[in-house]
Amino acid sequence: LILGGVGAAGVTALFNTLVPSFAQGGITNGPTLAMVGDNPSGKELMIPSEMWGKMGTQRIEVTGKIGHREIYLANKIYDERLRYNT
Repeated sequence: LILGGVGAAGVTALFNTLVPSFAQGGITNGPTLAMVGDNPSGKELMIPSEMWGKMGTQRIEVTGKIGHREIYLANKIYDERLRYNT
């Protein structure tokens, strides 16, 4: 690859265009070259979707107020993931 005359900013922009970031999460449907560990904490969980329901149970503590719309959407997403994985 020849990048003559392209500065560091240009190389970074090219890299960011060609290599997707999953700092906010994401789903792939096949082999994907990706940037991982680029969120503020540097910690990300990358697992095959087949293992999603096999990770065990974790306690989640929520502080604040959750309305009926958020509960509905969370259940809808969960149901869609179940249908996708079966």
